[in-house]
Amino acid sequence: MKKVLLTLVFSVSSVFGINLGLVEVSPEFGVDFGKASIKNGLKQNTVYSSYGPSNYGFYGRVWVGAFGIVLAPQVKYDFYSKSSGHSGFSNAQYGLNLGTNFGLVVMRLTPYLGVSRSSFNKIYKDTFAYSVGLKVTPAVLPLAVSLQYTYQKPEVKGVSPKHSTTMSNIQLMIGLHF
Repeated sequence: MKKVLLTLVFSVSSVFGINLGLVEVSPEFGVDFGKASIKNGLKQNTVYSSYGPSNYGFYGRVWVGAFGIVLAPQVKYDFYSKSSGHSGFSNAQYGLNLGTNFGLVVMRLTPYLGVSRSSFNKIYKDTFAYSVGLKVTPAVLPLAVSLQYTYQKPEVKGVSPKHSTTMSNIQLMIGLHF
């Protein structure tokens, strides 16, 4: 019975993914939520305008690699809440992460760096987003938990003279990892 249960757990966790030790192809899909810090580039009364909206969204990425080095094309879509008199907005990102796997007995750690094209539905012009994160994947569960920091500096639409806004975002990402 124990062998049957172990066989079932391992076969279910690798239904969509392939991990042969040296080669990996692993899709991951999930949700994210976090808190942003947005600092306006214009001074108002000699004080920079800043606020911290909450955000939530969803993402998908496919980890592909060999010998412990992985690349993950990703798509991510986030909604930012209204906060401190600022209107809410959404942000779509598509890009690539580069990481390395560290296999431990009960889990795998994957620190990674990423760059994405970032598009906004309003307020900001499109830009690039840079991210750094750490993904934890348990050995026997098809689950991934990541902590990710993202930095971007988009220009504000329709404002003259041009100015940029600094956006820092920390997110917890929880997904199914096959």
